[in-house]
Amino acid sequence: MLGYQPNEVIGHEMHQLLHHHHADGSPYPAASCKVKLASVSAQECRVDDEVFWRKDGTRLPVEYSAAPLLVDGVVMGAVVSFADITTRRAFDSDAERQAAELRAAVAGGELVVHYQPKVELASGAVVGLEALVRWQHPQRGLVFPDGFIPLAERTGVIADLTAFVLEEAVAQHARWLSTGLDLPVAVNLSVDSLTDPGFPDRLEGLCRRYGVAPCALELEVTESGVMAEPTLAIVVLTALVAKGFALAIDDFGTGFSSLAYLRDLPVSWVKVDKSFVMDLAHNDPNAHIVRGIVALVHGLGKRVVAEGVETAEGLAFLLGVGCDVGQGYHWSRPMPASDLTSWLQEYHGHGIPGQLLTVTP
Repeated sequence: MLGYQPNEVIGHEMHQLLHHHHADGSPYPAASCKVKLASVSAQECRVDDEVFWRKDGTRLPVEYSAAPLLVDGVVMGAVVSFADITTRRAFDSDAERQAAELRAAVAGGELVVHYQPKVELASGAVVGLEALVRWQHPQRGLVFPDGFIPLAERTGVIADLTAFVLEEAVAQHARWLSTGLDLPVAVNLSVDSLTDPGFPDRLEGLCRRYGVAPCALELEVTESGVMAEPTLAIVVLTALVAKGFALAIDDFGTGFSSLAYLRDLPVSWVKVDKSFVMDLAHNDPNAHIVRGIVALVHGLGKRVVAEGVETAEGLAFLLGVGCDVGQGYHWSRPMPASDLTSWLQEYHGHGIPGQLLTVTP
């Protein structure tokens, strides 16, 4: 960022900027002026037909933002910030390369789905699973969602990635059904899914193809995802519920939605974000928030899942406030589907309260 003072300004046009006027006498906005530079040389900075001078002589295609520097209402100079478009283009090019790599990973079988158990707190029974995607990268090893989901959302790969996870989850549920294991599987939906009117029919067709009932899928949506296009999202969510799919609001408490949407959305479950749950035993503000969320959600006739349950103290608190279901490292990390059967047998074999499941290895 470069700060220009009046006695440092070279050229009539920059002088006009400092005094809030174009060369033709028309005023700049008093608070700021945002323009795009066409070129920069040792002699000039050109913006369309106007020329602004710069002292350092660097030649770069840039964007700049100029704002008058005011002291007690008097113009004392201007603050001009330059953003290097060359650097940004290099960044964009790298993002395109990474997006192509991620698309290839989706098509080439590098993505894997792990499953984390969801436990009913009152009984200890395993009542469901959440499908969580991982990237088995050939060089970087197992990459967690935070390492590639934002990239997928920025570059449009998220639609293919969501379709992959949904098909994997439905296919795996069908395989588990054939062994006698019938646990609902939760899958996170992207914003693209929520704004696609054809999505409910395609998902219904996917379930039909594998012989899986829609009620076996619990579709998780975030507050921010719904708020991106709330009118269309509610239409899509209502259609999904009409077809028999269960819905949950994920990461509750971290978005900016109105409580009216919590009241009106056709969801059965609300998942309290792990940021409120992981430190419950030592964080009074979070305890008050979780207690309030549980009471609010129950008052609306919905059920509560706590994410990020990691300690016995946290579990005891959640039981005390009437939370319905929990998931977290207290019970298990997400695991490959191939490990789930043995984990379930070991979990119930240690006498932990819960409904014993008949599972054929």
